[in-house]
Amino acid sequence: MKLLINKQILSKYFQIGQGVSESDIEKYIQEAQELDLKPLLCEDFYYDLFSTNEKFKKVIEGGEFEYNGQVRFFGGIEKVIAYFAYARLILKSNIVNTTHGFVTKKTDFSSEADFAQRKNYYYSNRKDANTFLEDVKKYIELHIDQFHSWNCYSKCNKVKSYKSSVIK
Repeated sequence: MKLLINKQILSKYFQIGQGVSESDIEKYIQEAQELDLKPLLCEDFYYDLFSTNEKFKKVIEGGEFEYNGQVRFFGGIEKVIAYFAYARLILKSNIVNTTHGFVTKKTDFSSEADFAQRKNYYYSNRKDANTFLEDVKKYIELHIDQFHSWNCYSKCNKVKSYKSSVIK
């Protein structure tokens, strides 16, 4: 799966520890794209983001645009993914699987943030990501003639329901 952002872009928005590997960051970015962002967008539009079409570059990177004679700014999909990925990093990053089970790394020179605090940061970053997504949506809807795959409400905004049953 192609990633729309990388560790360097994530570092524009958040402080990332030197010891956090590129592969760990990529895992959280991939989860953010597929599990957090994709369900919020029409599927066709989501996959159009991976195209080389120049109009999607601005949607990803953000920027400024004019509306009613006023200059407006938006952060772009990269900022949305960064906040979703960082939320996942906050919640999951200090838990390591060892031969003796899952452990939390500790040192004599620091103390870990407790789970309640990490959970608060997790939800706060997810809320911020959704707020930034609203700005992206405004940009797209003001330029809807350029983004035909955005309007797929008949296909993508239906609530999916699943039914489970117990096999006896």
